Amino acid sequence: MAATGAPGERDALGELTPQQRQIVLLASHGLTNREIGDRLFLSPRTVSSHLYRSYPKLGIADRHQLRDLIARASSTPTAAHEDPGSETLL
Repeated sequence: MAATGAPGERDALGELTPQQRQIVLLASHGLTNREIGDRLFLSPRTVSSHLYRSYPKLGIADRHQLRDLIARASSTPTAAHEDPGSETLL
């Protein structure tokens, strides 16, 4: 799948599992592991594990980079149909 925007951003998100993608999007909006876990019926430790496994796939090391990555990815033309703030994700 070819993507426009910064190289690898959309492809990196595409390499995440659907649950990882959902957790990453919620974390990028500032939710804590506990808050994410409560919404998705997961333990905070499971959320942490998903984030830990997602960061290398995204080429980042922490939540601050995650927020920036998601902001850049959602501002690309190909991401216009995938609104990370969509209520269906929350």
